Amino acid sequence: MYYASFFKYSSEGLMTTQFHGISDEICLPAGKPIEKEPWVIEEILKLIHHFKHDFPTHLPICSTDGNFDLSKPLASLKNLTGIKIAAEKFVLEDFARDYDYDNKYLDLGVLLGWIIVLRALTFIVMVFVNHQKR
Repeated sequence: MYYASFFKYSSEGLMTTQFHGISDEICLPAGKPIEKEPWVIEEILKLIHHFKHDFPTHLPICSTDGNFDLSKPLASLKNLTGIKIAAEKFVLEDFARDYDYDNKYLDLGVLLGWIIVLRALTFIVMVFVNHQKR
């Protein structure tokens, strides 16, 4: 049913053409990106990476105001809100994994097919169904 629905093809066409090639960074779930990662967080990540080798050594982070004040590290840790990720990567790889930009012409063809079939059915119904009493 999923592949027969026009919604799959219309949403894939909209999302992939809107987000393909966008390198803008967004914060998940909220906040503003911290420009320079504080050395404290870098050291914590290196320590975790030492024990768990597949853990990243660099993790772009976000805070409520986009700052990390080293003079108040505990207060700044409370302001951390999430991670920074590219919009295209989040939408096309994490959110909608089966959507692909290369399917744009397939999406267009399926939508045009739906329109033609529905128009033909509407025409057939208008010709053969008459609700006037004589």
